[in-house]
Amino acid sequence: ATAHLAAVMAAKRTGEWIPLAHPLRVEAVDVSFTPVARPAAVAIECRVRTTGRTGVEMEALTAVAAAALTLVDMLKAVDRPMVIGDIALGVTRGGGSGVGLGGAPGRGGAPPRRTATPGARPRTRGPRRP
Repeated sequence: ATAHLAAVMAAKRTGEWIPLAHPLRVEAVDVSFTPVARPAAVAIECRVRTTGRTGVEMEALTAVAAAALTLVDMLKAVDRPMVIGDIALGVTRGGGSGVGLGGAPGRGGAPPRRTATPGARPRTRGPRRP
């Protein structure tokens, strides 16, 4: 619940976290946490929605990062050597660019890898329009 709240708060305050990012009216933030057995990890996925004429990719990425950092903070007493893996965009819709596939840089636009903490690879999804 704490990491979920951190993700929602971060998505709504991305304009305060990221220099030169403008504040947006975020209308929905959907965050999911999925345990992964091997390697032991938690996959984090975030979908952010707005009716504005701009994308919310930065809001989704910031939300996943905040959720991962919160999990590390909460779990460090149990398992100290944790790693936050890749954070990448998934499918984006709307905004000025229309529909697009994200993917980590250098991977040729391949679908993003799973998001996780500790020790996995984060996945985020950009804006979702009604």
